[in-house]
Amino acid sequence: MRQRVDRTALPILAAAGLAAVFAAAGLRPAAADENAAGADSDLPVLLLVQERPAANSPQAADIGIRLRTTLREALTHSGRFQVHTFLPGDSVIKRALNEHLIAADDLAEPHRVESLERIAKAIGARFILNYNTTVNRTEAHTELKYLDNPGRADWMVLADQQISIPLVIG
Repeated sequence: MRQRVDRTALPILAAAGLAAVFAAAGLRPAAADENAAGADSDLPVLLLVQERPAANSPQAADIGIRLRTTLREALTHSGRFQVHTFLPGDSVIKRALNEHLIAADDLAEPHRVESLERIAKAIGARFILNYNTTVNRTEAHTELKYLDNPGRADWMVLADQQISIPLVIG
């Protein structure tokens, strides 16, 4: 029999990660009418970074993509962040490389915290949400790290969460 992650587990993983983000930032999720009130340009930018495991199975890749989509949508719909998903080939990342704001080594995985800080600064992000999902025989395990740069000088780790969801046999 094949092991799989129950599709209901992805929102649980995302919700646990979002709860950690909001609690660390001292925020509450915005109500639906608050979301329409502000313009996206006024919102702080959050850099969403997915770490890819070295032994990337199709199952882990699928979970990672679904979790990234769920996190991005939930963060965007919260009305608290303008979300920028980190993609090395993105135009804003290429521009930062051309302007020597970041080095090519900063794009190498696994990403060092210092590299993510430089990337976030180059694109104007105040927050970083870095996560890694691994799958073994019994569970899907996600590690989330949420960083803030309140004074544009030093970064602070506001949350460091580990979440495990059992696999469903079927």
